Amino acid sequence: MIEKYALLIGASAACLYGLSVVLKKIVFNNSDFESYNFTVFDTLIQSFSAIILVIVTKQHILTNLSMIGLLSVAGFIYGVSIFIYNFVINKDEASRASQLASLETIVTPLFAILILNETPTSEQIIGISFVIAGIIVVTLEKDIFNLIRTAKFAVLPIFIALIIWGVEDVMLKYALETQDVVFVYFWVRVSSFFTILIISMLRSKSRDQVLDMVSDTRQFKIKLSFVASSIASVGLILTVYTYSLIDLSVASPIVGSYPIFAVLFLYIVQRNGYIEEENREPVLKRVVSASLFLIGIIVLT
Repeated sequence: MIEKYALLIGASAACLYGLSVVLKKIVFNNSDFESYNFTVFDTLIQSFSAIILVIVTKQHILTNLSMIGLLSVAGFIYGVSIFIYNFVINKDEASRASQLASLETIVTPLFAILILNETPTSEQIIGISFVIAGIIVVTLEKDIFNLIRTAKFAVLPIFIALIIWGVEDVMLKYALETQDVVFVYFWVRVSSFFTILIISMLRSKSRDQVLDMVSDTRQFKIKLSFVASSIASVGLILTVYTYSLIDLSVASPIVGSYPIFAVLFLYIVQRNGYIEEENREPVLKRVVSASLFLIGIIVLT
């Protein structure tokens, strides 16, 4: 019963991630905000959500200094991985970076099996395989070798980011064995924000743009950015909660299925003209991807 409940929470987190990705894409299409600088605003909102969660739940956040150190390191490497990802995007490799980053759903389960000694059952392996297949269908091009060959600049940085993301997830799962969800979420979010803030403040353009986003809340693009980041924050909380309930090797692919939800939401958004037509994914590709995901969930439950 707990596992079914956790799968539902994980799928909800993926759905919220997918929605936030589409909303952020609308912001980027209708403003001059760089994704590189938007990350600071995004993690700022997530940090506020962590603080609010601590206040509401009256969670004690200074109870285990060694675990605080571990989670601070996890937040730091997460912040570094985000900048690696955005560094690639700033070099005009956004589509290829997103496609290659989807391979995290394979890397993290492998880390969970090798480092945490998790042993998925045969049914779980089959279900996870269907979910991963759905993600691959919706994110990768027909010719994967051509993708890698033409993404010469993106391959190495994204490979590094994949390793870092996998390590961070393993650290989260390890911490959740003894710590409360709110405790883990708070320290990872806050430490990742300060990591990203320090790096961004070294760039004058980043500093000016972030201050503009924080100060001018009347603009539609700022309001939409706030909504997108808030939705992503809820998704992150649900992700940590999911990790606390079931094995990381099962939870990670479910949460990482957000590209499937993103392209489904993208279809609705494109019909209303918020995103350019050339970004449209084939309908058959969406249907096949969503079907594989649903089959995977059914097998897992």
